[in-house]
Amino acid sequence: MLNEITWQPLFDCVYLGSLAIWVGGLGFWLLGGRPLLRSLGSPDQFALLEQAITVRCCYWVLSCAAVALAALVYGALLTPSLRGPRVGLGALLIIVATLILFSVVNRLAPRIMKAEATGSGAGSRGWGRQFWLLTVVWLIGLGLLLSYSQRPQAGPQLRESSGPEVTL
Repeated sequence: MLNEITWQPLFDCVYLGSLAIWVGGLGFWLLGGRPLLRSLGSPDQFALLEQAITVRCCYWVLSCAAVALAALVYGALLTPSLRGPRVGLGALLIIVATLILFSVVNRLAPRIMKAEATGSGAGSRGWGRQFWLLTVVWLIGLGLLLSYSQRPQAGPQLRESSGPEVTL
C-alpha cells in the first residue's frame, strides 16, 4: 500500500511545476515575446516566425496541461482527504484549456498562415482571436495556480496507538 504522506508531495510538486511552466511560458510569450517581436519591424515581416513560435508554445502548454491533469487526478485518488468537487472542477478547467489550445493549433493557426500567404486581410482578425483565446487559457492556468493555495492540506492519518510511544 502506498503511503500518502510520502507520495503526496511528489504529486504536488509535479502539479505545481507543470502549472508554473504553463502560466510562465504562455505569459512570457503573450506579454513579452510577442510584443517585442512585433516592435522589431512590420507585422508582415515576422508573421510566419510569430505564428511558428505561437504554435510551439501551444504544444508546450498542452504537454504541461496533460501532466497537470494526471498529477491532479492521481494525487487526489491517492489522498482521500483531497477528494471532492474541487478536483473535478480543476480537471474540467484543464480539459477546457486543452480543447481551446487544440482549436488554436489545429484550426486557427493554419487559417492565419494561409491568409498571410495569400495577403488577404483575414489574417489580422485571426491574430486577434488567437490572442484572446490564448489569454483565456493563460487565465485558466493562473486561476488553477492561485486556487492551489486554497486547497485543504493533506494531514497524516491518525493511527490507534497500541501502547505508549518511546522517544529517545
